[in-house]
Amino acid sequence: MIRRVIHTDLIALARVLLTHAPGDRADVVALALDESQKAARYRRGTGLAHPDFGDGTLEGWAGKRTRAPEPWVEDPDYAACLILILKHWAHGAVQPLAQETQRVAARSSLSRPAGMASSQSSQMP
Repeated sequence: MIRRVIHTDLIALARVLLTHAPGDRADVVALALDESQKAARYRRGTGLAHPDFGDGTLEGWAGKRTRAPEPWVEDPDYAACLILILKHWAHGAVQPLAQETQRVAARSSLSRPAGMASSQSSQMP
């Protein structure tokens, strides 16, 4: 599984997709996910980024590829790339590392002021 996905991952991958024909973009997303997963396993095993596939993030993978300049969000081709990535996300194609998700959740609860509870931790009387 790849490392936790954040918005910069989506932007970086969309910029890579813009350098490919629309008909090839779904295959590029699948390749990015596959190679990012391999990079995440490599990083867990060695502590180093994979030389070809990056650090296990989509942004790390995209950094090893040719990227188009970032266009405005109103650009229909760019929007189509973002939508394609998000559709993969919505269908479960992108799964962050469980331990990465737990680490972020723990950090979030530690930074919350003492009097503030999360919706999951509040109990009804």
